Amino acid sequence: MNERLSQLSASQREQHFHLTPQHRCYYWGEYTPWAFTFGKNAEFSETNGLIANLKLSLDLRDTQDWERKLHAIDTIGRAFSRFWRWSELAEKCMLVPIPASRRRDDPLYDSRMELILESIQEHAGRSLNCVNLLESDGSLEASHIAEKRPKIAALEQSLSINSGLLPTVSPQLIYLFDDVLTTGAHFSACSKHIQTVYPESKIVGNFVARSKRPDVCERS
Repeated sequence: MNERLSQLSASQREQHFHLTPQHRCYYWGEYTPWAFTFGKNAEFSETNGLIANLKLSLDLRDTQDWERKLHAIDTIGRAFSRFWRWSELAEKCMLVPIPASRRRDDPLYDSRMELILESIQEHAGRSLNCVNLLESDGSLEASHIAEKRPKIAALEQSLSINSGLLPTVSPQLIYLFDDVLTTGAHFSACSKHIQTVYPESKIVGNFVARSKRPDVCERS
């Protein structure tokens, strides 16, 4: 894995077509979709293995495999605690996880992104303004297992702002966290909702990895 985050470039944005030039996004690794891994899947790369462990189903909670998910969360939290100067950002930045597709009260709701933010705080050694600002209504299947990825309009409709958690002071920066940047639809939909309540805040995407198809040539 890389020692630092990479900022998404204009040419890379062609694969993440829901993003606009105004969207500012950073990613740690590059994830290769299973169709291009020649059957290796999680064994194809270190990033693929990390993402596979991170996304392990909650059905495995009481099995030996669960430790792999917890280790992935800790690995990511430790890394992102180093990637940003949290001592400078803590007073002006809000950290927001992009929610899982299930409702928060669903027994199989996967809080992996929220746990990653907790891990970032732990390894950074300081309190950060982490807020579960967004809620999903559970009407959509998770994109990585859905037969067809949801349209962005459906994503926007499935999301809402948790008004009971709105801070009284608008943050200068809002860091949106998710595991894999694919089309950019989730980031775009979440950003749109956040901008309705914090129009002056700058939104920055933080991703564990971006999806990269090896048959697409980049020009940067």
